[in-house]
Amino acid sequence: MLPSSHDQANNSSAAALSNAVTEGVTERVEVKTADMRQLPFPENYFDVVLSSWAIHNLEAETDRKKALDEIIRVLKPIGLVVLADIVYQVEYAKYFKLHGMTNIQLHNNAIQDVILKALTLIHYSLFVVGYFGEIGNLLKIYSAECRRSF
Repeated sequence: MLPSSHDQANNSSAAALSNAVTEGVTERVEVKTADMRQLPFPENYFDVVLSSWAIHNLEAETDRKKALDEIIRVLKPIGLVVLADIVYQVEYAKYFKLHGMTNIQLHNNAIQDVILKALTLIHYSLFVVGYFGEIGNLLKIYSAECRRSF
């Protein structure tokens, strides 16, 4: 997901699968590695897309917009996006609004609170982009939560 091939957060696919085994959810988990600017999923595939500390790693604004376009593309028409990042939050919110997304909210909460709120609303397919680790529970950052309804 990052511009380099090195996973800076040490979140390997093997570690993710090991966590799924530990939690007893392997039948519901599939781990894929892909470029967030070109996701290997069909349109309208996910009920929820969760992106945590990932998109800001794309230095070029055009690349960040490609990643946002992919989120919009793979999200079902009545879907939920939770996007947590350390910069560009207003840019993301404006872009989502420009592309027809509604109920866009910016939160200055710990990421754990925003993610848990979103996950209590759904019981469907979930797509996670990027880093999800303990540091997200410790820092107060902004996130954008929005529903696509077109």
